[in-house]
Amino acid sequence: KNEFQNDPVLQNYVVKLIACSDAIERQIEFTRNYEALGSATASWFDVYRGIFEEAQHLPLEGITVDTGVKGYSIYADPLIGKVYYNLIENSLRHGDHVTKIAFTMNETENGLEILYTDNGVGIQPLEKEKIFLRGYGRNTGLGLFLIREILATTGINITEIGTHGAGAQFEIIVPKGAYRFSES
Repeated sequence: KNEFQNDPVLQNYVVKLIACSDAIERQIEFTRNYEALGSATASWFDVYRGIFEEAQHLPLEGITVDTGVKGYSIYADPLIGKVYYNLIENSLRHGDHVTKIAFTMNETENGLEILYTDNGVGIQPLEKEKIFLRGYGRNTGLGLFLIREILATTGINITEIGTHGAGAQFEIIVPKGAYRFSES
């Protein structure tokens, strides 16, 4: 055991094996989710509750999360929680110095705008569309691809509209008729 702890070459191999194992696990999870996409019936999901529940599964120590306004429900694929989870996880993984994450909801002429923002490093202008391509990115390149696919099954659109250096900002547009508001 001591030989292993004192051998940086062996330690390096173990670190690489763990990283490979994690990548394989993410690929399997992606495949499972992608296979399930569209197979379940779309339904109404509470946005606030979905964000709150997914945020609880992430290491958010030292990070303020504003989960938005209560009362909005959207008609979406049952995998909608993966959208919130992946957005937050990407901020933690790639945002560099994120301390604030916020979801805001606004009704516009195009439908319900769900705006996701963080105060990290943001997205380079030339990458704003590429980040949604399958395989693009520093990890598996599947998270944002899956997010767009999940949303598209019910006509919801997502784009990155942030300013590099001022944080990431994703605009999700839920079309009219695919969202509702209830005070209760």
